[in-house]
Amino acid sequence: MLVALAIYPAGVAVADAAGVAAAHGGTRAELDVLVDKSLLQRTGGRYRALETIREYGIEKLAGSGELTRERIAQARRLAQATAVHDAELRSAAIHDAIAWFDAEDDNLAAALRFCAEASPSDLVRLTGGCLWYWIVRDRNDDAIQWIAAAGPYADEADDDWQGVFVRAAAMMMRTFSRGRRPEIDQGELARLSDAAARTDHDIVLAIPVLVRAFADTPEGDVWMRNIRIPDPEGLPLTPWGRAVLTVARAAMSQNGGDLAELGASSGRAVELFESTGDRWGMALAQQMRAEWLALEGRFEEALAMSDASTAAMTEITSSWDLLQQQGLAVNLLIRLGRVDEAQARADRMLAVARDSDSARSVALACAIACFLAIELEDIERARALVAELDESLAEWDDVPPQLHAMAGMARGGVASLDGDTASAERELRVAAEAAVESNDYPIMAATAVGVASLAARTGRFDEAHLALDLATVLRGAPDPHNPLEVRVRAQIAAHATTARPLGSAPSWTAIPRRRSWLRSCAGRPTSRAGRRPPTARRS
Repeated sequence: MLVALAIYPAGVAVADAAGVAAAHGGTRAELDVLVDKSLLQRTGGRYRALETIREYGIEKLAGSGELTRERIAQARRLAQATAVHDAELRSAAIHDAIAWFDAEDDNLAAALRFCAEASPSDLVRLTGGCLWYWIVRDRNDDAIQWIAAAGPYADEADDDWQGVFVRAAAMMMRTFSRGRRPEIDQGELARLSDAAARTDHDIVLAIPVLVRAFADTPEGDVWMRNIRIPDPEGLPLTPWGRAVLTVARAAMSQNGGDLAELGASSGRAVELFESTGDRWGMALAQQMRAEWLALEGRFEEALAMSDASTAAMTEITSSWDLLQQQGLAVNLLIRLGRVDEAQARADRMLAVARDSDSARSVALACAIACFLAIELEDIERARALVAELDESLAEWDDVPPQLHAMAGMARGGVASLDGDTASAERELRVAAEAAVESNDYPIMAATAVGVASLAARTGRFDEAHLALDLATVLRGAPDPHNPLEVRVRAQIAAHATTARPLGSAPSWTAIPRRRSWLRSCAGRPTSRAGRRPPTARRS
């Protein structure tokens, strides 16, 4: 048993010891004998071998020709274990499951590397078993790396849910492009749906339904607004699958400005995830519910719901995901007039982001804190935050257009406070171009409000009115509680020459024209790319 344990760099959990020992032809009692002889250590709930003993064990296995056999046994035992803990990730046991995956990380990585070279079928099963963990933990690089490695072999593992999961994830990686309608191979999707129907796995059953909703959306300038996630009631899904499709309906409704559906679906998603016990899913549902409550002007309820979402996600996901949630909380505190609390939250966000050593987390935290500083007209703090934001963006390989839009708005806000209208206009062009590229309607709406503010500040009140109309239709309703929008509307009311009521908005059929108008504010600037000089980059 000693040489077999050499291939476990993270050691073996005491709770798993009997199963691991059996996989290698031994018993748990043999491990305890090795502890008594000081050849193994039992500490922190795990059996561990010293590095020198591990090296000796691997040499012995290689010399006897048994190393490959033992590594295959390890991979298959881990694949069985990941299948068990994968199911726990979508239940009230999520924290225990995450703790298991975290503790086994080095063992899983070693097994994946071996399988990539020597055992493709085991690679598929192990990748499929780890996929949801990587997604929940926001470990996207790991997911992408191993989907790419296992994807070519997934068709041969069609009888296992893990193989279908890898196939589905690989298809999504190939076909979904940021902000653009995906090109879906209908034949491949049909085969995937058939394979998924032969499993009982929560995620595998739900993915084809979600992908088909995107595939069936007609082409057009506003295709993302037209995506319709089907009502999951009556579909052959698990309770968790119905819950996740319901929260997806809420998310697409928010992006499409359908506030009635956002309210209905977010409320239903909270109920469904509560019944499953999945805290990760509940956090998503609560965040969607908080967004709807905020748009309804129910700020205290929205803040409580957003804080509950953040609490549920703590110790589950990355600082990046937590920061995205906390941005809404800062905004709500400002609207409630609780400025000191908003500032304290922004400061905590910055501290967490800086401690994470993640460029994208620092960039997001700086953007959120900068918007707060601009609102409070704290120009020195805003300048410092913009400088740190730009430094973080320069260290990030693939900045999403949403964050480029936020950065442009932040720079534009600082320039506007400085009285530098030309720079403010230039930065808002960067923001507008990135916002339209993202196809993210809430980001486009926020950018349109920024354009409206600058237009009103420079006396272009009809243009400001047009920008607020665009923000209204993108969002689905006016936002009478947004301090910036309230100020702009007051300026327009005092100076506008038109009698058209504020808040009247064109129909969705006018959006392509309005999107073109927003893009025209941007022209085709190159400054956004120019803000990313080649440097050493952090993730």
